[in-house]
Amino acid sequence: MLKFVSPFVLLVLLSACSLTTDQEKQHGHHRPLPPPVREIGMVLHNLQFSTGIYALQVATHEGRKDQMPVDEQLKLPDGNVASVTWLGHSSSLIHIGGMNILTDPVILGGSLDSPLPVRLVPPPLKVRELPQIDVILLSHGDYDHLNLPTMRALAKRFPGATILAPGAITAPLKPMGFSDIRELAAGQSGTLGGLTFLAQPAQHRTRRSLLGVKNGEALSWIVTDGQSRIIFIGDTGYSPVFSRIGERHGPFDAALIPIGAFEPRDLVNDMHATPEEAARIARDLKARIAIGIHWGTFAFSAESSDDAKGRFLAAGGHGSKTTVLRPGETLTLRRE
Repeated sequence: MLKFVSPFVLLVLLSACSLTTDQEKQHGHHRPLPPPVREIGMVLHNLQFSTGIYALQVATHEGRKDQMPVDEQLKLPDGNVASVTWLGHSSSLIHIGGMNILTDPVILGGSLDSPLPVRLVPPPLKVRELPQIDVILLSHGDYDHLNLPTMRALAKRFPGATILAPGAITAPLKPMGFSDIRELAAGQSGTLGGLTFLAQPAQHRTRRSLLGVKNGEALSWIVTDGQSRIIFIGDTGYSPVFSRIGERHGPFDAALIPIGAFEPRDLVNDMHATPEEAARIARDLKARIAIGIHWGTFAFSAESSDDAKGRFLAAGGHGSKTTVLRPGETLTLRRE
């Protein structure tokens, strides 16, 4: 019964109360829903993905690239040649300046303290198969970005890894055994082993609650070794802030940009970019290559992964090439 009632209620709420016109939607503009309506809509939306209803509406093979064969995974370049390996969703392994950086790692399943939607594709690697991890970057504290079972496993294997994260989300990490946990705010920076990390804003907030209550900040992260420059954005809606980041810190050799979970638009337009907006972010950042992340891994909505991927690839150009990777695939960032 729930499968049919909650989508219907959500549709009625959005149809009856949204103030967005068809013309505004064509131009990517959305007027905000009245707060009480949006709060109810967010609860129902979260119910849809947390109970697996969205997963029933999306074929588990649709638009998913096959994983890389095990013998082809993690062929990291030697020395200081930069690369990015996609591990699914916003989890990636960045190799730069001879160091390995793990972003928003979600490798293990959900738990009571870190519930997850239905996973559509398994992780390409287990924690025990990872290479030495030097730094773990956390963009924010949403359940699908701060997965406590994965972090506990990483703490056991890599207790010396440095954690870089926005404030207010690190409390559950401190008892795990990591020796170096650093909290940064937007505009702050830190150095580690020849790398510089710059915390930058994102159009997103931490909502570590099934009710969608905002309870923390979200960051983008710039990483550079003085030669290559990469920006990781774990989750975001479109914002002019990326144009300012591009002017101050660009150009970038690569940008990891979220392209999925952009429906239902009236609810998530200010927190999740569409594929076209993601390509626009890449241009604003002056990114040579934009790698689509945050898609095709979890059933966060009934949207088609083929749609997310195809629209993102089609929206590239004007100085920024858009691309997507298979889970476990590595892209080498050789400078032109």
